[in-house]
Amino acid sequence: MKFFAYLALLSTASAADCTAAAVANAAGDGYEEELVAGDGAPVACTVVACAAGVTADTYVAGTTAPCAPAAADPNCPDTGYTCTDTTANTGCTVDADSSACTYVAPTPSADPDCPDTGYTCTDATANTGCTVDADSSACTYKAPADPAPAAATGCTDPATDCTDATMVCQTNAWGEADTAHADYTADLETSTKAPYPITACATADACAEAVTANDAADTWYTITISCGATKLVAGFAALALASAM
Repeated sequence: MKFFAYLALLSTASAADCTAAAVANAAGDGYEEELVAGDGAPVACTVVACAAGVTADTYVAGTTAPCAPAAADPNCPDTGYTCTDTTANTGCTVDADSSACTYVAPTPSADPDCPDTGYTCTDATANTGCTVDADSSACTYKAPADPAPAAATGCTDPATDCTDATMVCQTNAWGEADTAHADYTADLETSTKAPYPITACATADACAEAVTANDAADTWYTITISCGATKLVAGFAALALASAM
């Protein structure tokens, strides 16, 4: 009678949920445990779903029975879903078919570039926290493009066209465009290139500074600057020519 009672107990418990006493079976594809500790007759047990918040088989750490983590719900679409808790964004389902989904915070879009003028940044050094003055909307600071080194036109001979003996004829000539640059467009090249070459009177020092600044400029195009002889030097050249005649 005891034997039959044991068999009945065995058949009933064989499908029972695993407990902390369960061990992995020899095949490594499940768990089993003895109905009576030490009886030497382990039977298969059912691995239950993990408790809320458990995402791995914590049995191996000896803390609880083996468990099967539930598959994560797919991410919710960008639109067309509803969450029962709109604060914690939990209990979310897709409106179209009521299937469960996991809320994912949307990636914030970048603020538009600030206008050339009419904006204020809370950190004027790092240029962050910028807003448009007109409507206080957020904007992203964008460094202004380096101005093209140019001078007013109208110099062919410093001896006659310039008013100061230290002046030279500074010539700014178009170089080449970097068509791969992020700021480049064909229309922009056409409009920017149009006024060149530009020649004007400038002091020798100012022209030399313009050359230095031009060499350091980081723009989508290049300009070549040349500084002619000063009015004083040109005057000596004219006297030399006259004496030779």
